[in-house]
Amino acid sequence: MGWRVWRGRKATIVSHLDNGLYVVRYKNLLEDNESQPLTETLYPKELRPLPPRVHASQFALYQKVDAFDNDGWWVGSITGRSGSHYYVYFSTTNEEIAYPSSHIRVHHEWDQCCNGFFFLSFHSSVGLEIPHRFMGL
Repeated sequence: MGWRVWRGRKATIVSHLDNGLYVVRYKNLLEDNESQPLTETLYPKELRPLPPRVHASQFALYQKVDAFDNDGWWVGSITGRSGSHYYVYFSTTNEEIAYPSSHIRVHHEWDQCCNGFFFLSFHSSVGLEIPHRFMGL
């Protein structure tokens, strides 16, 4: 099963230690000597399942999204569009970077209480057509 750690990188849980920590192996990150996939020991709060896939052919201005960069997914907001590229603003670094739409996905919030689940915040769902089955109707 695929899991992501808080840095947004895909990993697989290798083991659950007696002290409650987890050992994970990353899919696309290597050890410093590049001999094998990187493994790391993490707290449970740093783990979450992969978010559900929501197909979006377009993104709306100011929509909250995740952009794939530097081997991970990073939260930002759409600030513009030029052809097939969207500009994403990252408030944590005060940067605006253009990405092809294939490197952007709808952002999901993770609620760790109550056994954890993903949900779309209002800012993530702007401009999305969500089927009624996902809205409880």
